[in-house]
Amino acid sequence: RHQPRYELDAPAEEARGAAAIPRNRQAPLGLNPANFLRAAKVDDEKLLTDMLHNSPILVTCLSQRLSHLRVMQRYWSAGDTKQMFRQLQKLNDPAVTVDLFRAGTFKSSALDLEATLILLPILQGLLASDHAEYVLAALDSLQQLLDSFGTMIVDVCNAKHPGVGVDLSAEARAERCKACLEHFSAMLPQLKQLEMHGAQRKPDLSQPAALLLRNMVA
Repeated sequence: RHQPRYELDAPAEEARGAAAIPRNRQAPLGLNPANFLRAAKVDDEKLLTDMLHNSPILVTCLSQRLSHLRVMQRYWSAGDTKQMFRQLQKLNDPAVTVDLFRAGTFKSSALDLEATLILLPILQGLLASDHAEYVLAALDSLQQLLDSFGTMIVDVCNAKHPGVGVDLSAEARAERCKACLEHFSAMLPQLKQLEMHGAQRKPDLSQPAALLLRNMVA
């Protein structure tokens, strides 16, 4: 038995072609993207002025932050890195600390063990911050310190000190290395917590924490 054949008449065929979505379309059908754009360019200065005018607390915070950064900049320009870090520790301002680290302090400064000892308590405080941005800055800075001094700290702490004679510079270096190792070790519980629970935060902190943890216990 032959199945009956059904054919569209010409008007129906034309209607179907008109309703079909063209393959080479460049915009959504029935929508004009220009309607979703701003009619005029936003005046950034006016927007900032309005925002600051309506928020005196924000003005105070930003002014204080700028004042602190100018103090840091004077020490940095003078090449007094250790005094800059000591002042940073006194300020206890996480936002300024993160600004300073992101400005490339570690890459452009001549860091040594003494400066590292000043920085480690600051970084430990940032690790405990509720702001993921601060934690990431701390993890990155700690990694840079480990890359620079990690091997030396472990080698000096594991070295057998001679029993004859006194080398004051070597003793001072050994004490600093021991103190640095204690600071790094004190951060291990925080890093383990970040490794376990960091994925619940935005951005994900678990991977950088796990990487730093592996490098510290290696």
